[in-house]
Amino acid sequence: MEKFKAGFVAIIGLPNAGKSTLLNLLIETKLAPVSSKPQMTRKSVIGILNGENYQCVFVDSPGIIDPAYLLQEYMMKDIRRNIADADILIVVVDISNIYRNRNLLIEKINPIVNNFKNKVIFVLNKTDVVKQDKVIENLKWVSDNFKFDEIFPLSCRREQNVKELKDIIVEFLPENEPYYDEDLVGIQNIRFFVKEYILESIYQYLQKELPYSCLIGIEEYKEHEDRKDYIRALIYVERESHKHIIIGKKGEMLKKIGKSSREKIENLIGKGVYLELYVKVLENWKDRKDIIKNVYKED
Repeated sequence: MEKFKAGFVAIIGLPNAGKSTLLNLLIETKLAPVSSKPQMTRKSVIGILNGENYQCVFVDSPGIIDPAYLLQEYMMKDIRRNIADADILIVVVDISNIYRNRNLLIEKINPIVNNFKNKVIFVLNKTDVVKQDKVIENLKWVSDNFKFDEIFPLSCRREQNVKELKDIIVEFLPENEPYYDEDLVGIQNIRFFVKEYILESIYQYLQKELPYSCLIGIEEYKEHEDRKDYIRALIYVERESHKHIIIGKKGEMLKKIGKSSREKIENLIGKGVYLELYVKVLENWKDRKDIIKNVYKED
């Protein structure tokens, strides 16, 4: 009888490389919020893939950066914990940006993979936006400059080579008993994803730097068997001017954000939701230790 395999798979990389999209494809569920803007992921998202005689616990990490404020310092601590606990490390690289990010990749990724004692897989994402000769050129550059056990060019957008990647991950898993119930696809509570989907919707509609100054808090969440669940959420911003942008003229922007968020939440929980959003100013929250510690303690 084939022995059961299970392990933790940390997904890391520079911002906007496609880590969250890859997680969603690997577990075949829209779990991690996704945005074309970098640093969408502030806290690690755990997704679980259960198969015949195996369980992969994927941990999607924030993008690796030089922290500029306290929130980002906590994000980098989160990454270090994920790496320390991992049986397999997946490094996601945007192949279309390798040339401009070469020095940054060597500076940030090489120390991590050189100190990692288990299996390392490099994923070169976004092959659909570069020519074949550039794919080959960048594959060679990564091969020449990094330690790895496997290297995979793929396209998350076109879902190319994802199954082959999944097969290699399962092959690399150590023999273990499952860590979680086989019916689970994630371990965070619903409040975590409510906040993430609201933030994702803010990213969706506000294209400048404003989303990075937003924090989501759940004031109330009431579940009802015979009618819609009720959620009251606060969007915290750092300035009064940010508040006006989030609300928009006659409240139109807030309505858009609310509608988009509600649809995502309903799709996740499989039932109707009544979502109320409010905006409140909380100055300098990104550097307030009491706020940041609470963000990483809850959910």
